[in-house]
Amino acid sequence: MERYTRNIQLNEIGIKDQEKLLSSKILIAGVGGLGSATISSLSSAEVGTIGLIDYDTVEPSNLNRQFVHSFNNLEKYKTDSARATEK
Repeated sequence: MERYTRNIQLNEIGIKDQEKLLSSKILIAGVGGLGSATISSLSSAEVGTIGLIDYDTVEPSNLNRQFVHSFNNLEKYKTDSARATEK
């Protein structure tokens, strides 16, 4: 419960809505610039399950704006790179 204290204290969320977030499932199509930001936001909001779809691999030109990827993940699938970053 300590992890979710800030969310629960908000009038807009509370315990019931925090439970809904934890049990929700979301699919993100595209793990590029917009997808990277979305993943981080949803993860921080404690969304229960985040599915990722992207056929592309990480390239050096992605790294300045797609912050869930790093040099360690060059040429790997973006989905694998993002999954490793968010753990």
